[in-house]
Amino acid sequence: PPFPALTGLVLDGSFTKRLKGVRCQAAVSILRGERIVRTEAGEIQFTEDGLSGIPVLGMARSVHEIHSAGENASIQINLFPEWSAAQVSAHLAERFRMPGDVSAGDALVSLIHKRLIPVLLKACGVDAGRNCSGLPGSGLENLVTILTGWRIPVSGTRSWNDAQVTAGGVAVDEIRPQTLESARLSGLFFAGELIDVDGDCGGYNLQWAWSSGRVAGTHAARS
Repeated sequence: PPFPALTGLVLDGSFTKRLKGVRCQAAVSILRGERIVRTEAGEIQFTEDGLSGIPVLGMARSVHEIHSAGENASIQINLFPEWSAAQVSAHLAERFRMPGDVSAGDALVSLIHKRLIPVLLKACGVDAGRNCSGLPGSGLENLVTILTGWRIPVSGTRSWNDAQVTAGGVAVDEIRPQTLESARLSGLFFAGELIDVDGDCGGYNLQWAWSSGRVAGTHAARS
């Protein structure tokens, strides 16, 4: 069955509308249960109902396959992919030692996007208005965990209206790869998105369309 690919993900969370339009650099991973099946890095963008951006779009196929198997999918966001958890912890500890009456929320300004701050603090059980100097060690540990591995359930993908390509279609093992002729019916050729072939962002799907069209058309004309 065909399904939309290279499209955004729909997340299971009430915070999504609050973050609509927020962009940031991150590493994102799709998890099948507790197992990471794919990781990408780059600029991600929060949408009204989930997440988009080039690193996210290519994960739609994995999400579809996980859900089709009756399993749960989640996405893990690392907002500091170039730092270790220990480095993030040390940096936060230094920020939270600020003199004066500085809240936990204010201490994170300029470190992460301002609109992300209350959402992330709530996710780790920290009151954004609490004085950062009085934050318990467990609160700091929870914040490090969220900043380096924020796990959010994925409820699905966006529709074809938002997709760049269609996945699914005629199975590749039913097509002769040299000619793209059907292995089940002579004289029937396939190309492009009719075949269950889809690639990542970057022109790969366009190249597949052109190349497969040439191969299928050339051999169809000779048949």
